Formats: sequence, structure tokens, C-alpha cells
Amino acid sequence: MKSKFLTIILPFLITLNKNYILGNFLEQVFLKITIFKSWLIKLTDAVPFPSQKQRFLFIKRIIGIFRLTHFLPVITITTIGATLAYFSLGGFQPILSYLFIVLTIFFEQSFLGIQNDYLDHKLDAVYEKRKAIVDGWVSVKTAFWSAIICFILFTGFSVALAFYSKIGFWTVVYIQGANLVGLFYNLYAKHKPISLLPYFLGFPLVPIYIWLNLGGFEMIYLWFLPLIAFVSLPAHIANELPDIKKDEQNGLKNFVVTIGKTPATIVYWLGVFLGLLELIILYFLYEINIWAFLGTIISSTIFAVGGVVLLWRNNWNTNTLIFNIVTVSIGIQIVGFLTMIHI
Repeated sequence: MKSKFLTIILPFLITLNKNYILGNFLEQVFLKITIFKSWLIKLTDAVPFPSQKQRFLFIKRIIGIFRLTHFLPVITITTIGATLAYFSLGGFQPILSYLFIVLTIFFEQSFLGIQNDYLDHKLDAVYEKRKAIVDGWVSVKTAFWSAIICFILFTGFSVALAFYSKIGFWTVVYIQGANLVGLFYNLYAKHKPISLLPYFLGFPLVPIYIWLNLGGFEMIYLWFLPLIAFVSLPAHIANELPDIKKDEQNGLKNFVVTIGKTPATIVYWLGVFLGLLELIILYFLYEINIWAFLGTIISSTIFAVGGVVLLWRNNWNTNTLIFNIVTVSIGIQIVGFLTMIHI
């Protein structure tokens, strides 16, 4: 037991010593991305030849649509779904079932992300937020139709999955019901004290949808549900915290405003910690591959501690960069959980 404990803790301690450097590195990456975006905007506005300007505008519009989707959270959730689908099928076969379910998740999450920005574009302008519509990368009309297209695509792929897998079209009704949870957040709960509730309700619906269509559920997956509950805390709270001051100024009483900045910060980091703790408990309870376990713990911890370093350097104020880092950390936890129990 002692040697197993040291095997876990020593790499963790070594990781802690390196995270101040990581914080600087992540900050520089974010800065370079911001500089590139500013350069692209200026280039688009400054090119004198109409044909060139139109070409750059097209590129900017395409990138803007990706920005609309809230690309990092969407990719994180899609990656989790793709990983779970892979293990549920025992591989990529049948390939159409795998592709249909991954594309359903991707476009469903993209629809909700685009709709979020479409509904909030006037408020985002007041907040001076760097969003695709406010920046002029896409028009309100483009955002609207992009959301419609994503809705049609995710519905179409869910129908194709139901038809191909011969499970029944009730799974289409299920995923539409799951989508309603996201709509409930976008249309009502986002600026209410219950804004956290759709995350608690919505996160478990994705793996359940996969199991309903592809099978592969095992009892050990019951550990997946509390893990999803834990990560829903940072997924939501770290997203709301950057806007807390302006939310208060505009009288918006979401979950973070209701409980306050300091408690909210503590709660979402508690969620990150509890996720890591659950993975450690799993390692001692089950026959878990040591390398999969260490890879998950160390990589998630690197991003988590890097986020803490940046939080400290930012006077304990959560910003978008910290939210993105936390998103990666909790995404690693979930994908790592799935990998740990199958290798």
C-alpha cells in the first residue's frame, strides 16, 4: 500500500513545482491567439481590393461560426461522447453507428452554443465581451441560420442512428428531450439562481443516450454519474464567474451572483478536486492500469494547478482563460476515467 501511495503522490508533487512555468506558458498561448484574432480583424478591414477583402471576410465568417459554437466545451463533450461510444462498441464498428452518435452530440452541443450567443448578443455588447457576433465576425442573421442548420443536422443524425441501429425512434425523442434541458438554460435559467440545475440534469443525459443506442453499460459506470456531477460545478461556475461584476450591475441573479464570488470559486475548485479524488479512490478499489491512472491524474492536475496559478496571479478572479483551462482539466478526468476502466 505504501509503495502504491508513493507511486501516486511523487509524480503529483513533482508536477506542482512546474506549474508556475505552465501558467506563464498558457498565458502566452492565450495572448498569441488574441493577437492573431486582432490581426485578422485589422487585415480584413484594411485590405483595399474588394476581392481580397471578400476572401478574408469569408475566412473570418467561418472562424466566427466556430467561435459561436463555444468550440472548446463542444469539443470536450464530443470527445467524451466519442470515447464512451468507442468503449461501448468495443471499437469503431459498426462505423456508421459510431459516426452518427458522435455527429449527433457535436451538432446538438453546437446548436446550444450558437443559440446561447444569438440570444445574448445584445447583452454581450453591453458587457463588451469578445464574442463572434459582437466582434462583427458573423452577423445576427448568420448566427440564427447556423443554429437552425445545427439543429437540423443533429436531429437528422439522431434519426439516422435510430434507423441504422434499429433501436427505435424513441431515442430521437430522448435526445430532443435532452436538448430541451439546454434550451431551458439558454431561454430561462441562465440568469436565475437555478442556472446550475440544467448542468446537473443535462450532463448525465449524454452518456445515457450513448448506452441506450449502443449498449455497453457496466456497473462500474455508476461511478461515472458522481464524476459528472462533480465536473458540472466547474463547467458552469467557472463560465459564469468572469461576468460576475457586470451581472451584478445589470441585476442578473444567476447562481454565482446568488452565492457570491468567493464561495463560487471555492465550490468549483472543490468540484475539480473531488473529481480527482474519485479517480484515486477508483484506483484503490479496482484493478486499474497504473499508466492510464497516472496519465489521467498528472495531466489533469497540470492543467488544474496551472489554472490555480493563473487564478492567483489574477487576484483570484476567474477569467475566460482560466475557464478554458479548467474545461480541459475536467475533460481529461472524464476521458481518463473511461480509459482507466477499459485498459
